[in-house]
Amino acid sequence: MPPLRQRKPGNTADEDDSSDLSEHQEDGSVSNGQQAKNKPSSIPPPTPAPTPSPLLDTVCTFGAQTFTTDQGLKIIQWSSWAIAYLTASSRHHKETLSPALRKLSGEVSFTRYVLRFYGFFQSLEGYRSGSWAGGSWDNPKIAKVAKYLMAGSMLFYYPLEHVAYAGWQLPTLSKFSRDNANKISA
Repeated sequence: MPPLRQRKPGNTADEDDSSDLSEHQEDGSVSNGQQAKNKPSSIPPPTPAPTPSPLLDTVCTFGAQTFTTDQGLKIIQWSSWAIAYLTASSRHHKETLSPALRKLSGEVSFTRYVLRFYGFFQSLEGYRSGSWAGGSWDNPKIAKVAKYLMAGSMLFYYPLEHVAYAGWQLPTLSKFSRDNANKISA
């Protein structure tokens, strides 16, 4: 069995190190790799990256943050509920569109619950650092209100949301009433 190939000192990862190294052939002879150096590279040059689309950049930025993702899901949830409510009295959409949109609204609602699992850590960070104040204020009381009242209240809100979600999804395992947790968190 031939020994393992090793990179010679001074080679970079981008260079083709197979042309500089000695290789063992099947018959036991050693080739010096000079023939590989004389061959032109068959690797095409890299293509330049396309310019980003402003719309795509905006959507990716919007979706990358927990808060704005929740806002977008809230729009989908309430819009689908409203359309389901409006189409419930229509003869054509009563049996198909309205129930499907109500189901979509419920599923998006539970998706929002799941995303709130990250909210506790964001509120804890906001409580510890005061980052929820939104910048520097002339009145330091505004920063304290943001830190202690807003972020502090969310430290209680998110765990109650988690309990309510567990009550809805795992009703036999949850000893705490999901309706009580839902009422307390609201």
